Amino acid sequence: MFNDEKIILPPGKSVRLMAGKISQDITKLSGPSWTDGMSSFKSVPLVEVIAELERQYGILVASEIETDEVFTGAFVNNNLKEALASVAIPFGLKYKITNERVTFTKLD
Repeated sequence: MFNDEKIILPPGKSVRLMAGKISQDITKLSGPSWTDGMSSFKSVPLVEVIAELERQYGILVASEIETDEVFTGAFVNNNLKEALASVAIPFGLKYKITNERVTFTKLD
């Protein structure tokens, strides 16, 4: 339920809540990716992907990059370095981990 609206999600459909709006889409996945230990995204602003990285791994991400670009892809929820690489590589970024803080910067 969202804002007293009940949404039934049949097989082959996905739902997304972004900026207070609900949208539905078609998916080829047999089930939600989070049940397989993945977070997946389709045309989602990078700032939202970073927020999910922070939530999944209990980290704080400091970014020196534009975060209004969109990301389509996925990252694993059980390996921080692999997850960071999955997000960084498509944007030509590198990352540095210091304690629980991650910084993304452009590759030199």
